[in-house]
Amino acid sequence: MNKNESKPYYRHLNGLKGMACMLIMLLHYLNIYQELKPRPHSFPPLDIIIASRYSFLLRASFWLYLFFVISGYLLARSDIRSIKELFVKSVSRFLRLALPILFASLIIGVLYSIWGFKTGAIQERINNPWLGSFYKQEFSFLDFLKAPIDVLILGNSGVNQPYWVLRDMMYASVFIYVLSYIKKKTETVPALFPVVTLIALFASQHCSETIAVCLFGAVISWNEERIRHAPHVVSITVGTLLMLPAAAGYTLLFKVLFFSALVLYMPLLPRVNAVFSSKPMQYLGDISFGIYSCHWPVFCSIGLSVFLRFPVNTPLILPAAACCLLSVLITLVLACLFHISFERLSGTLIKALTDRMLRPIFRKEDFAHDR
Repeated sequence: MNKNESKPYYRHLNGLKGMACMLIMLLHYLNIYQELKPRPHSFPPLDIIIASRYSFLLRASFWLYLFFVISGYLLARSDIRSIKELFVKSVSRFLRLALPILFASLIIGVLYSIWGFKTGAIQERINNPWLGSFYKQEFSFLDFLKAPIDVLILGNSGVNQPYWVLRDMMYASVFIYVLSYIKKKTETVPALFPVVTLIALFASQHCSETIAVCLFGAVISWNEERIRHAPHVVSITVGTLLMLPAAAGYTLLFKVLFFSALVLYMPLLPRVNAVFSSKPMQYLGDISFGIYSCHWPVFCSIGLSVFLRFPVNTPLILPAAACCLLSVLITLVLACLFHISFERLSGTLIKALTDRMLRPIFRKEDFAHDR
């Protein structure tokens, strides 16, 4: 899954994925406090940020946009020279999402059958409507088995709510592959810039911000050298990053600029780049899909089960800390196992299939007898 090893320049992207998935997990868990109505205890450092214009930094959904930018940025590197390659790439992309979703959903099914989901039961202890809105229905084995179709075709992420973005990310992938093919055939990178930007703006208003941000990531990739070496672009980006949150808050423009700046300019900061290119961050990036897939079901099953074992009059911080810490540890273990087993297996199967699909129908050996 990780191809960045052979391209040192892109290693920081894997590190950024690792950081983003950890933040998404931890901030989802933090919502056990953020979404309390009312909060019986006060934690001043958190309360100050939650009450400020910078509260979006504590929203897991904000950090998802880093994945969208990186996804579009890397997908735009695809070298697609024929309609057949375009088709095979699209099928491969679907399978690279569908098979891990299937394997992860079966793991979630095991968690559900043993512990169940406690988002309803927890409401008897704390008033957290946000947490109570998840996993309201009962699930059958079939629900977990057909999760890839539900998630990628029907847009139903019932078995694992964090999957809500994956269908739009898959659609964005196909759009980017088509544009990469057009770019390869026509060599019109400058002309693509305004066209794709307009498509992305339209998508953000009428379709999906996920698709829009992935397309912006592709635009940045295709114009990388122009953007990085243009001083006025750097100045505008920095100025927007400093001023926009205070002026307008949590906007699409800010998210695109903020995460695009991380992707483009981190290699220019050697010490920061070294941290995100380090082996621990690389490994976090490698297991990021496992973390993303497992963290929420683990929390809603094992984590909340631990929370409910504490006496009713226990201060909130103790069961919440135990719940979150155990959920993090179990999620990391499951993500590691998921990476070395199911992800590698699915990667091998998909590579074998796509290699076979791209193999020429007629080979030179077939005509050897004609000579």
